[in-house]
Amino acid sequence: MPRTSVRNGVLDGTKKSGNEAVGNLQALLTLTYTTEGQELLGPGLRRNNISMEEFRKCIKMLLSFLRWVKGPIKISSIPGAKRAVVKMLKLLKKCFPRKRGNGWKIPKFHAMAKFLDSIEKFGSASNFEGDTGERFLKAIVKNLAQTTQQRPGTFAEQLAQRLYEANVFDHAYEYAAVPALGLDYRRVHNRDNDDGHGVGQFNMSFGVMDQYGRGSVTVEWCYVVREKLQLCVSELMKVTIAEFALQNDWTGAFEVTGFTSYKTFLPTSPKYLTFHANEIIHGYAWYDWCLIQFQHDGMTEEESLCPAMIVGIFQYKTHGIPTPHFVQDLEYSPEYISDERLKDDTTYVIVHASPDWLPYAKLEKEFICTFQLGALDEFVYIVDAKYIRNALYVQADIGGNNASNITYIASLPNRDWGKYFEHQIENT
Repeated sequence: MPRTSVRNGVLDGTKKSGNEAVGNLQALLTLTYTTEGQELLGPGLRRNNISMEEFRKCIKMLLSFLRWVKGPIKISSIPGAKRAVVKMLKLLKKCFPRKRGNGWKIPKFHAMAKFLDSIEKFGSASNFEGDTGERFLKAIVKNLAQTTQQRPGTFAEQLAQRLYEANVFDHAYEYAAVPALGLDYRRVHNRDNDDGHGVGQFNMSFGVMDQYGRGSVTVEWCYVVREKLQLCVSELMKVTIAEFALQNDWTGAFEVTGFTSYKTFLPTSPKYLTFHANEIIHGYAWYDWCLIQFQHDGMTEEESLCPAMIVGIFQYKTHGIPTPHFVQDLEYSPEYISDERLKDDTTYVIVHASPDWLPYAKLEKEFICTFQLGALDEFVYIVDAKYIRNALYVQADIGGNNASNITYIASLPNRDWGKYFEHQIENT
């Protein structure tokens, strides 16, 4: 999610970057779904004859439009996009009235209505935007300016010609010269050889348990500072691991290797993602959220996704102990696992999940969805880390009346904001 800044207030346009302004809008949108946020914003919205639904939709359309213009755009969607932009600008004038100066009679507001004309001519805005700090101008203007005559009348034309020539040379080198010289080695991305790995290692030793699962649990950190401070790990993590062993007739001592975070590539993200499950980091507990893939009869993989909080990451260290992979996937008996002294190298995550499904398509359509977590005795699972499908940005509505059953607010990740605008185009 974009970073935020409240140096001069959430909606003040000074002393903040464009990216921070976007982050502030996203934070304001999340606020409208909280109990305290509705109490704070409701009276002002009602005085201006603005419904909460209109206010939310205005912010959603603004945020999604900013992402949509940079993505791949079908020319056939431009007419519908123009109607959606008109709707967005009307909502902007109503929900964020400007009563000083010229109001919304400003060049930037007018330019948004004409923006799609440029996209129709030149394609996605990523083809002609300057990006952060106008850094793209260094490559297409500053570096090439030295190869022109620098005369005002022909400057732009010569820049375009030099850029075209540079692209031709780059294309010829990559697809003609490189193969001819035998330099066309197959490039293998790091993600091809990495199924995910844990970071921040510690060892957990479970002592002999009685019939009720009671037994000692000790934690030894591999990181010297954490070991010196004797930092703890999640109690839910300890209880869940011990209960699974007890349910599968294992009462002896065993060990697991735990991690404070898990790094992996997901098909839904172009970058490495890090999922934290840390009792203390930067002075606070940090437990990340994700969409977990479950198997359910009569449902597709896209539908059987569930929001969940990651409370632990670990691998089994002891040979011969029943594990979810051996018991549930391979259907081995505890006796067979013990006799053969099988060792499971799977990385597991312990998740506290919601009882309700949350397909990613629903999140794309609604931008923000709310959910609640299930009871601890029913909806805590040990799951193979490979079933993590998406990272989620989640905020808790801690101001609600029911403190025992908190409502959580999940937002569509920044990279997919444009999907919401596509739905708006389809519905106009």
